[in-house]
Amino acid sequence: MSDSFPTVGIIGAGQLARMSVAPAIDLGINLLLLAQSSNDSGAHIANHVVGDYTNLDTVLEFAKRCDVVTFEHELIPLSVIKALEAAGVVVRPSSSAFI
Repeated sequence: MSDSFPTVGIIGAGQLARMSVAPAIDLGINLLLLAQSSNDSGAHIANHVVGDYTNLDTVLEFAKRCDVVTFEHELIPLSVIKALEAAGVVVRPSSSAFI
């Protein structure tokens, strides 16, 4: 986690993540993206980690660096979101939003 407030982890690094960078900077929020590739749109302009968002171990390691985790697309498996929550990770929106 960060020394400053807060680090928001975004699973995905496409256009939506890219559009979130400038407002986050204005609000003093640090973003960390989980990108499939360093060539993803958001990864070009923000701190990122390259990894597979469907791999629970990868996502859990990513989440350790964040104060809260969200996602920019609907492809994240619900099982991954629930496993993050079970591990004590703050996820917004929560898995209950998908039920």
